[in-house]
Amino acid sequence: RGYVITGEERYLEPYFTANRALAARLQELRGLLAGSREQLARLDQLEPLLREKLEELAQTIAARKQADGLSAAASMVRSDVGKQIMDRIRVQIETMQLHEETLLMRRAAEAQSDTALTLGAFALATFANLALLGVILHVVLRDAAERQRAALLQQETNARLAHSLEQVRERNEEISLLSQMSNFLQSCADSQEACNTVSRLGPQLFPEADGRLYLFHASRNYLDIAASWGETPEGDHLFAPGDCWALRRGRAHEYGAAGGG
Repeated sequence: RGYVITGEERYLEPYFTANRALAARLQELRGLLAGSREQLARLDQLEPLLREKLEELAQTIAARKQADGLSAAASMVRSDVGKQIMDRIRVQIETMQLHEETLLMRRAAEAQSDTALTLGAFALATFANLALLGVILHVVLRDAAERQRAALLQQETNARLAHSLEQVRERNEEISLLSQMSNFLQSCADSQEACNTVSRLGPQLFPEADGRLYLFHASRNYLDIAASWGETPEGDHLFAPGDCWALRRGRAHEYGAAGGG
């Protein structure tokens, strides 16, 4: 699940490690169970289930590597196919464990006169149980680690979502202010009212910046300040058209931008 959620290959290391070790473990277990036809038959039923589980995992990993991998892989995980296979594996392992424990008790009762035989059977059954418990413990620990990684990822996702919602809220406020200014400007009877509207609403649209609105004088040879908010330095009340890079270039110009002044 960690790989499905993040797409990072490092989360697949437990899967590859278990995949490499599984064949040797099964071969070792088969040797230990060589004297029990029933257990070997159960092991024959267990091995296809393990291969089916590995194939299901491989398909999920392959799906995650595709272009729309997260959605496809997540859908496969939600289908519970993998969980159903794992439940069947656990049932088979528990059946084998129960058989080993029952067999151990029977042998102990039948071989009380032969202490060496009893101890040997106990050691064999214990080793087999430990091998089976090792497989279960590995799966449990891996699932716990995956759940922890999923929880951390969920926290990060929630934080990003909260940040996005805050940006949307700010954008909506800006749109509302722009709409309000547009309505006021359309209702103004003359340029003076329009300038007053800009002066009043400018600080709300640009709360962290000072601003000034200039209009061309009737002579067209200079521009005079018509509205402002924030601080207005001395000497900035009027200027010639040639002093403004935006007027020279015929487009917006950011003061202090690369190549400008």
